[in-house]
Order: sequence, then C-alpha cells, then structure tokens
Amino acid sequence: MLKRHHLTAEIVDALKAPFEEQGLVIKAGTIVDVTIILAPSVSSLNSVAVFL
Repeated sequence: MLKRHHLTAEIVDALKAPFEEQGLVIKAGTIVDVTIILAPSVSSLNSVAVFL
C-alpha cells in the first residue's frame, strides 16, 4: 500500500530528518511493521484442544 501511494520515500525522509539535524547520516535501512496482536495463552490453547 505504501508503494502504491508513493509514501515510502516520504516516511523515510521524515524518519531521517531528526538524525540529520544532529549531523548523522542514514544511507540505508528497513522499515518493519511491528504490529502487536493479542494471542491466547498456552493454557487457553490446551483447553481449546480438549474440546476439539
């Protein structure tokens, strides 16, 4: 979706700006989606397996 709307370069530029203000240069990097989702605990999984 980011590529489709040509937003990747804008995001990278926005992330680089604070570093460049401090005299640092970023030449390459990777943006990673760190979405956190809730997952059932192991004990919940075991109880579900009993009912299957």
